Amino acid sequence: MRPALVAASLVVGVTGCPSLASTLPAGCTKSTTIAVSDTVRTSFGTNTCTQGNGTWADFYNLVLTSQSNLVVSVASPGLATYLVVYDQNRTPIAASNLVSAPDTAATVRVMLATATYQIAVIDTLGKPGPYRLSISPDAAPPGCGLIWITPRITTTQTLTNSDCTAGSGGTLHYYHHYEMAMLFAQSATFTAQSNAYGPSLTLYSSLGTSQASSLDSTGSVATLAAFAQTQDYYQLWVGSVSALRTGAYTLTVTTK
Repeated sequence: MRPALVAASLVVGVTGCPSLASTLPAGCTKSTTIAVSDTVRTSFGTNTCTQGNGTWADFYNLVLTSQSNLVVSVASPGLATYLVVYDQNRTPIAASNLVSAPDTAATVRVMLATATYQIAVIDTLGKPGPYRLSISPDAAPPGCGLIWITPRITTTQTLTNSDCTAGSGGTLHYYHHYEMAMLFAQSATFTAQSNAYGPSLTLYSSLGTSQASSLDSTGSVATLAAFAQTQDYYQLWVGSVSALRTGAYTLTVTTK
């Protein structure tokens, strides 16, 4: 099940499932400090916040002193859990899919700038049970997986012939798939620079509708300015203008 942001209510959740408000429940101030490379084995209980919709949530504070590309994972056999990452303003910026039997683990790959964040582990069943939460550096290439990007990050990645593809034969293009949560009326600028090919940027809504695109067929820089007309997560495809091109590029994200 896909993560979804619900417009105007600052609520993040999973489509068709209970969602979590972007603020702590009234009277709930419980949280635990966690760091990169930590693994926490615990159970819903002592530090758990109960939600009005019957779900449970444990919160973890994460302080980053430099930009970090991370993998956040939760394993919870017998429960139905997912993850939400919040920025320092209590705004949801990334979420995993819901995990329920027979699956036992949910994962978020996310790029975060220097700041303080909060990670929520949500149990949609609202029942006791153990889970394991881990945070580790993400050194793996994007491949054709989903990576959340956030404001103020810069990342250098390499397109290869094992990445996502569009087209076929002589019109085959490789691209990387990123997603970013944006608030209503938020502006964002995405810039891709490459010395190996003319880069292309295409922005889609969560429903897959094309919102904007930018390409540089003769140079090395593509810039796309976006304005969110609704609170949602947006998909960003980063690729090359010419077919069958591989090589490095640098992506920068800024917001207002």
